[in-house]
Amino acid sequence: MYYPLNPPLLELLLLSVISKSDTYGYQIGQDLKSISDLKDSTLYPILKKLSDSEYLQIYDQQFNGRNRKYYHITEEGKKHLDMLRNEWKEYVDTISELLDNCEKETNEQTMKETSEQKSNEEGEKNE
Repeated sequence: MYYPLNPPLLELLLLSVISKSDTYGYQIGQDLKSISDLKDSTLYPILKKLSDSEYLQIYDQQFNGRNRKYYHITEEGKKHLDMLRNEWKEYVDTISELLDNCEKETNEQTMKETSEQKSNEEGEKNE
């Protein structure tokens, strides 16, 4: 996608993915591939930050003879996720309103210009 993911939006997306079920870093990255080419060098520091903020708990679980770090959303993380969702909704609504108003003004201007052009053409015919 063209639009970059800023840190608050990444937090929103990560917490949303993890709120569905406990998961591990690689799977989170795969879940986000459809909207971003998020690199591990970006993903893991944000997961660490969320853990340090007590929005996530990290635990190890054996998988194929290796330990895998899993992420679990905490109650504080759920509250933070709700706040981020509300902020996102307000942000999207504000942008949509701005775009809709600009499109409406552009359409009105186009209709006015078309009307003026037709009037001018009719005036030239009558001369």
